[in-house]
Amino acid sequence: MIKETIDKIIEKYYNETDECYNSLRYDDDDNEFFMKDEIENLLKNAKVDFKIEAESGFSNCGYDSEFLAAAWIEGRQA
Repeated sequence: MIKETIDKIIEKYYNETDECYNSLRYDDDDNEFFMKDEIENLLKNAKVDFKIEAESGFSNCGYDSEFLAAAWIEGRQA
């Protein structure tokens, strides 16, 4: 269940123009949201043990690539 909810959060960060995912998004009222924060809040509210980190993937002359690594243990209280 947590994975499906995380997938829904991630989809909100897809940038169709650039065909990539961003770590930052804005809602219709220009409120700022960060993917890492949203996933952390989900896992804290689910009261599970977890670890989440932003990692560097690779760089080239056009852009940098980073990824978000998350691990959690369901069924175990934090």
